[in-house]
Amino acid sequence: MKCKRDNCEKEVKVKGFCKMHYDLYRLKNNLGKRKCSVDGCDRTHAAKGYCKSHYIKYCVGYDKMYEERKQKALTLRQKLLDKFGKICVCCGENKMEFLTIDHINNDGFSHRKNKKTGKTIDHLIIWKDILDNGNYDNFQILCMNCNWAKNLYGKCPHFTGKEY
Repeated sequence: MKCKRDNCEKEVKVKGFCKMHYDLYRLKNNLGKRKCSVDGCDRTHAAKGYCKSHYIKYCVGYDKMYEERKQKALTLRQKLLDKFGKICVCCGENKMEFLTIDHINNDGFSHRKNKKTGKTIDHLIIWKDILDNGNYDNFQILCMNCNWAKNLYGKCPHFTGKEY
């Protein structure tokens, strides 16, 4: 069967049109711009009646995956903080929410970069690697302020002269 568009000899794919003319028909009649089926969401439909973010959330179980991942991250982080002493080595901050794991030699990017693929790997993999391999000498605990200052200025304003 041939496309119902004049002078088109291509084979029919959908609704009497070839693929090219059906795509044009959809664009002209605004068929390709359905909205997400979630009330109040004006984003364009991506799959199964949902926009991309709602598809992930409702169809793939994103909420459950997120909560499991968050719990795993908190557990790993707590183990690392327990191992390193739960205190910023620069300023003495001890509130867990402010503490982070720091690469002493500022080689965090190269450590996160996967040797085989060249892609950056997840911090959870790094944390697990630290715990599994016992490679504690290259890491320390800093609060986020000291970590950022070290990153931006080479040393923290709290720096007292001791090496960190």
